[in-house]
Amino acid sequence: MKHRYTMILAAAATLLVLGSCELALGPRSEGTIILNLGGGPASRAFSDAPFDGLPVFSSVTVTVSGSGMPTASQTVPGTAASVTLQVPAGPARKVEVYAAVDWASTPQTPQPTLAKAYGGTVIVDVAGGQKVGVSMDMGVVETKIVLPDRWGASRIADSLSGPVTNPGGFPFINEFSILDADYEFDRFGRLFISRPDSGLLSRYHDLSVGDGEDIPVGTPSRLAYDRNTERLYFAYLTEGIELRYYDLMDPVGFEDSVYNAVPDLNIIGSGIAVDSDGYVYLPAYYAPANGNIVAKLSIVYNGEFYESRLAGYSTFDDLGLGYWITSGEPYFENLVVEDMRFQEGVLYIAAGEHDGAPNSPFHRGKIVAVQVSDMSKFQEIGWAHATYEDPIQNPATQFYGPKRFLAIVPRKLVFADEGNDGTSEINRVVEVDLDSWSVSGIGLEGVVTFFSNYSC
Repeated sequence: MKHRYTMILAAAATLLVLGSCELALGPRSEGTIILNLGGGPASRAFSDAPFDGLPVFSSVTVTVSGSGMPTASQTVPGTAASVTLQVPAGPARKVEVYAAVDWASTPQTPQPTLAKAYGGTVIVDVAGGQKVGVSMDMGVVETKIVLPDRWGASRIADSLSGPVTNPGGFPFINEFSILDADYEFDRFGRLFISRPDSGLLSRYHDLSVGDGEDIPVGTPSRLAYDRNTERLYFAYLTEGIELRYYDLMDPVGFEDSVYNAVPDLNIIGSGIAVDSDGYVYLPAYYAPANGNIVAKLSIVYNGEFYESRLAGYSTFDDLGLGYWITSGEPYFENLVVEDMRFQEGVLYIAAGEHDGAPNSPFHRGKIVAVQVSDMSKFQEIGWAHATYEDPIQNPATQFYGPKRFLAIVPRKLVFADEGNDGTSEINRVVEVDLDSWSVSGIGLEGVVTFFSNYSC
């Protein structure tokens, strides 16, 4: 299957030849990494629609890290032709690019104005005296914050402190279906919104001009984007719940089901994610495990159609997605998995519980980090040992109920957190720093009313 790539072009081949000649002179402790930035939009070409080229960048930051070396970083203006970094020689040098967008200076249309920066990552080996030209697959690495509202008046925020705008042009999402609706960005910065109330995916480039395109796909629910295959996977609401995908590479669009080839596996459909290797993760009930699991599925073409096969799983108990009730006959109380995100090599799960009473203080949740290689939990944050009589005591570190991941931000998670503190409804946006694994910001309280009504 054809792939779409956005490339930072490799340095000229002559540099590689010179590098090999210099290697013959003897070992050296440093090598050179060179990225050709093109110096203008003409050389930053996407391979196909909807873009004529990459946007104009206000600045480009290149960072190189690796074992046995201090992190090297350089920031240049977006008009720079190239970036050159001297780094200690060694294997597995991680080269990361962060290119901030200057939409005001970008001529092409349509513009995905929610995208704030493009970037990419590549791993290279650097020998002493070698000059290494680097190319990489580029995509959106930072976006603005989408603030879905259960009354259909979604808004956009630049950051946790605002400003907040209402660009208009959003589809109306019915109050009774917003719990199943979801939002997802593709690698170009286009926003996809599932609309189970009307059986549509809505695709947007520039929200300020209301340029949405409605795609009929049945009853789409939670979404996950696979940049390797340019597919948008989604949970399909029917008598049961199916896994389906929409092919973004097909000029006219193509939507099809993924056959569930795992006996006794029933998809729950309240969260979905795709990792960098194309594995799909979702919550499900699995009879052999006698309970709920987070399943890791490989999507395989069997010669006639695509089918899902179980590549691994962990139970809700193993991942801490619930707790044991020990009074009377012991049983495990599951949390509701609300959303999932695969980011920078880790699967993050947003989960919580609400007792259903409008003014009860029993609202709490957590974010769980999962190592996908063995489906093991290695961190969690936000959980409160609340009871009906003892509500959350520290809102600065404890969550009322994470609902959706709302933005793409390097090394951070940004999500909607909602519930009730015993006196009033809570609607806020929380940011978690992935390096320190701590709450790094809370903001936008009360700007919108997110998904469920927990008012007194």
